Amino acid sequence: MSPRNSTPTLRDLITADPGLPYPNPTTPYWISDPGPHPLANTSSPQLPETADVVIIGSGITGTSIAFHLLQEGPPDLRVTVLEARSLCSGATGRNGGHLVTYGAVLYSSLKQMLGRELAYKVLNFTFQNVDAVADAVQRYAPQEAGYRALDRVMCHGDEEGFAEAKRSVEEFERDYPEQAGRYTFLSPEKVKESYGIHGVAGAIKFAAGALSPYRFIMKIWETLLARYPDNLTVEAHTPATNVTQVPICSPDHKYRYRVHTPRGVIRTANVIYATNAYTGHLLPTIRGHIWPFRETMTVQGLSNKIPNRGVTTSWSVHQDPVYNSTSGKSETGTLYLQQNPRNGDFYFGGAYANAEEALTSDDSGMTAQGTAYLRKELSQLFGLNQHDKTRLVSEWTGIQGFTADGAPLAGPLPFSVTRREGGREWIAAGYNGGGMALCWRMGKAIAGMLRGEDVSEWFPEVFYATEERLESTLAVDVGVAGIKEYFPDYREQ
Repeated sequence: MSPRNSTPTLRDLITADPGLPYPNPTTPYWISDPGPHPLANTSSPQLPETADVVIIGSGITGTSIAFHLLQEGPPDLRVTVLEARSLCSGATGRNGGHLVTYGAVLYSSLKQMLGRELAYKVLNFTFQNVDAVADAVQRYAPQEAGYRALDRVMCHGDEEGFAEAKRSVEEFERDYPEQAGRYTFLSPEKVKESYGIHGVAGAIKFAAGALSPYRFIMKIWETLLARYPDNLTVEAHTPATNVTQVPICSPDHKYRYRVHTPRGVIRTANVIYATNAYTGHLLPTIRGHIWPFRETMTVQGLSNKIPNRGVTTSWSVHQDPVYNSTSGKSETGTLYLQQNPRNGDFYFGGAYANAEEALTSDDSGMTAQGTAYLRKELSQLFGLNQHDKTRLVSEWTGIQGFTADGAPLAGPLPFSVTRREGGREWIAAGYNGGGMALCWRMGKAIAGMLRGEDVSEWFPEVFYATEERLESTLAVDVGVAGIKEYFPDYREQ
């Protein structure tokens, strides 16, 4: 059956219930080498009856929220973290290991949508986030995370895209001359000569980082559990299956929410959804405003003719999505890679998929075509011929949370989403594949909001999950139209 006549439609796919995380996901190399962290499956002998805060999700967002709540008080605060699978087994533990913000490359489009000041506020948030993660890694997991400060070489596959990116950087530097000097333009010849990449229109070089996010986050959990044994409980393999509420007038109104799990019910004063692509399972009204998008990651060995730049360089390649109408599959437009500084193997990710394969929350499998595409692309990027096949070391899939307007959802959830009174349910989700540039500071912001602090000076208001935004820039029709660019032959509805 051709994509044009197949079901489900794009609307069906992005509004489907993502369900709970799959119980038997593919295994990321970050976890398999050298093996899961000793605390990966930690849980209490008995689920706590009450908590001041329940955080659902143990990736970088949930970790950061717990970190900032506990670090900054109050000292008697009790926090429980629920994770459906092992700790950090979702997007954070499955990504490409990049600590990067594209910054000024995005400035012109953000300025057009948001205005100059708010566009800068968004970019500055990401700059501060990258710095904060680098600081936390070096403070808490300097050896475990394998962190390197390096250069990102952001390549563009076509002249038009490269010219647009350069114009955006130049506009950013005109508007904010104090930021000049962050970015260097590279010709195709320079990219090939100095960084090994063939067949691109040019690149922009800027400072970034690379690491194992899984090892970093697990070290933070190790630190928090040791430092706050009376304040923190972390419950792996304990999915939140439902959230309910007692009446405000109830004698137990302090703990007004009930978080239901297979191990029992926790009464809590605050619920925080750090659930990214899976948020729609617990909050059905979020479906179509955040949806899952699956990509494939690999570890590959290349010819020993390729030098090891793992200490100095990471790369990405950007172009418009390329759709194959015969197969119904799309090259989704972004490839990202870094090298293992120990052995030179490449961590290389992207997507080649049809709509059903991409718009899914299932990370328990992958497609042979998706992996074959990444093997072919890696060889071609470094100018190798078809006889120089890569050595496949590892392959896995991961689920990103996408939104129609490209921005995350954060802050207190309105009644229209939760259908519950009280106003103590919070969200931080929907990072569109760019969570490493957002999540740590997002966690700090959510922790501050929960304590009643004013974060408006540094937190971009465009991130708030307002009713107005849900009905306009995050409307389901807007999301369907955006996905249509990846899969033009698929029916919208």
